[in-house]
Amino acid sequence: STVENLTGGLAGDTFNLNANLAGTADGAAGDDNFNLASAVAGTVVGGAGADTLTGSNSATTFTVTAADAGAAANGGGSVGFTTIETLAGGTGDDVFAVNVSSAMTMAGNAGNDDFQLGAGVTAANLQGGAGSDEVLGAAGVTTFTLTAADQGTAQNGAGTATFTSVENLTGNAGNDVFNLAFNLSGTAAGGDGDDGFNLGTAVNATVAGGNGTDSLVGTATASTFTVAGAGSGSVTNGAGTVQFSTLENLTGGAEADTFNLNANLAGTADGAGGDDQFNLAAAVAGTVVGGAGADTLTASNSATTFTVTAADAGTAANGAGSVGFSTIEALAGGSANDIFAVNASTPLAMDGNGGNDAFNLASGVNASGLLDGDKGDDEFQLGARVAAAKVQ
Repeated sequence: STVENLTGGLAGDTFNLNANLAGTADGAAGDDNFNLASAVAGTVVGGAGADTLTGSNSATTFTVTAADAGAAANGGGSVGFTTIETLAGGTGDDVFAVNVSSAMTMAGNAGNDDFQLGAGVTAANLQGGAGSDEVLGAAGVTTFTLTAADQGTAQNGAGTATFTSVENLTGNAGNDVFNLAFNLSGTAAGGDGDDGFNLGTAVNATVAGGNGTDSLVGTATASTFTVAGAGSGSVTNGAGTVQFSTLENLTGGAEADTFNLNANLAGTADGAGGDDQFNLAAAVAGTVVGGAGADTLTASNSATTFTVTAADAGTAANGAGSVGFSTIEALAGGSANDIFAVNASTPLAMDGNGGNDAFNLASGVNASGLLDGDKGDDEFQLGARVAAAKVQ
């Protein structure tokens, strides 16, 4: 009793701090273990060797303020530590605030643990462990790159943090980048800023864009993008499915992608390469860019008015919705009575499909693509001096 300081020897010592220590627990030499109870106060010095500080089974906040030093706060207690090589949480939801670069191993163990990274920090070994764990990037631009399922790196400035067994990745105020080449069990969340999410082949994950103008880019192989709610939906590629929300822009890859726009998209659906298909539901709003390849825009089965204002561009209006389009090679109606208002010369192919469709060509227009009424009782109205039109 009435002892303020404890010092180990040359071997690996264990210090069970179940109550406050007014002075210091010093491991001296050896690979020492320091086990903290809830709400204790004191000071820990690891000394030589590979030393470990383990929090209690209630939530602990570890704050790293130097390469191997900082504080472990739990309840009303706080333990300062130096020359520690490993920090370990318990079964609670622990927080690791990594404010400076450190070679320490930080292991969340059980619980839903958070690793909060400072700007430009290098952290060699962040281990989520059991539970649903998160790496939170700094306020600057962070690039998260998965190198295997639930593991990878978070780069911010000159610093790189390496993580394993982490289910959730969260950006901050910068324009963050998420390279999701492997499965992520939880959510990649952009937070604030204009964030980019790049998908690998057959990946399973959940993406939340957050605030800003956020973009999701598919892989090089064919994907199906389905917008099911405003800015939300899914991307399927092979056996993989990515659920997304609060996104503004969707971009395909080099192959033939399909975009099912069943709800509004605030930004752009861009096919990029390949012969892409864009399918519109009734009354949706958005912007479609076909990109390279032979791309087709198909309307819903309620009446749509296609207005061609440039060689491969215009609008498709349906009910209260309007979709602007560009670099499209073919327009297709549905089963209703559609209108094709051709106000500019164009090589676009136009197919009315079902319904009694109307093709109205303005004066002086050269419509070099095939105008196909298809089924129904269709009408072609040619303005004065129509240069050419191929009608079927």
